[in-house]
Amino acid sequence: MSDTSRTICFLDLDEPLERVISAQLEHAGFETEHGVSLQAVAAADPAPAALVVDLDTLDPRTWTEDVSWLVRCGRRSPVLVLASDRLSPRRFQSLEGAAILYKPFTLAELRDRLAGCLPIECGVGR
Repeated sequence: MSDTSRTICFLDLDEPLERVISAQLEHAGFETEHGVSLQAVAAADPAPAALVVDLDTLDPRTWTEDVSWLVRCGRRSPVLVLASDRLSPRRFQSLEGAAILYKPFTLAELRDRLAGCLPIECGVGR
């Protein structure tokens, strides 16, 4: 049996969106959890299989600090960022390899993007 985490952590998603995504991922055999903060997710032990965060909910006044924590999370787990608006090249680079999924999206698009983030042994929809 693999020791790879199968927990997907959500941070700052709208409640209806989190509920729908959780149901889909749980049906695919994943566990889901709601993260309290970027700092808590960055220090979680064990690290989740992936972090899904809604960039639109982050405070623009704390962008630099939030991105710093996102990068720390990304060093331990793949990060999938949901965003309404296209990111400038500078902002995109600051996320250091986080996958981006622009709203609106379908559940199939979410599953595909998440599958691309996860290690093959945890893949969603593969």
